Amino acid sequence: MKKFLWVLLIAVSFFIKAVTVFGAEASKTSKTKAKELKPANVKVMTSETDSDESQSSEGESNASEMKIQNNITFGQVSSPIDYAQRADSPGNQVNTSEPPQSNKNNKVGNNSTEVQSSQTRNVGIALIPMAGGTMYQGRWNNHIRNNYTLGAALELSIIPLLSLEAEVAQGRYYISYSGYGHNFTQYTYGGSAKFYLTRGIVQTYLGGGVLGLTYQNMTYGINSNSTFDRTVGAGQFLAGAEIALSNQVSLGVRGSYIAPLFNRVNAMNNGNYAYPSFEEYSAMDTAMYRLMGSLKISL
Repeated sequence: MKKFLWVLLIAVSFFIKAVTVFGAEASKTSKTKAKELKPANVKVMTSETDSDESQSSEGESNASEMKIQNNITFGQVSSPIDYAQRADSPGNQVNTSEPPQSNKNNKVGNNSTEVQSSQTRNVGIALIPMAGGTMYQGRWNNHIRNNYTLGAALELSIIPLLSLEAEVAQGRYYISYSGYGHNFTQYTYGGSAKFYLTRGIVQTYLGGGVLGLTYQNMTYGINSNSTFDRTVGAGQFLAGAEIALSNQVSLGVRGSYIAPLFNRVNAMNNGNYAYPSFEEYSAMDTAMYRLMGSLKISL
């Protein structure tokens, strides 16, 4: 038990340190990308060249040629006299009105807004309240009933396809066997890494991590007059999907498989059933499935 608590304390410390470092890096990266995506000012320059040529008759040996070239920048005319001379020249029509903005500029602005909105939704910190149920695997499936499971997670997006998540949960259960039954509470806490397969309106992901399962109000069987608490280390594999309702809010569902891995109890069973007074040890050494609905709120 003490070894597990030390391992858990070191793991939590490492996770907090990683969250702090990666959070700072993610903030720098998002600011750099925002500066790169800022659309540059576009200045439209128009050049207008008109050429008039006149040629003498075939008998004349010398030909005269006149070229008139005008470079006009809208809104900048050197002098009224020069402007009048250019306006009187044949073929020169000066448009003093400001040209309409190009559609390309609008597209650049819209694309920049969409990219920034996507980054706001995919990169950062999010709070995820959860509610659902847990079902034990194997023979204990018919002997343990989950009344409810409530939880919350804090997700830190490192890059658009990778996130770290810290979660806590509480579940209330009823266990019964051999005509005996009672309630017990299970607390879940730990961390996971989530790898996103898709990003956008619909987001899907796979993940895995390590959890601690603390059982409270457990007993030694039918003739037990006392209760005890026990903490078991477990691994978690999870998968889920989310639908973005807005840039800050997503609605999702997630399923996980949780199996005891370390600090396991000695169930003292004969392969089919646990020996008397070890029934609940066997229950704590059993894997489980968990299905939760989630509401993701980006902070």
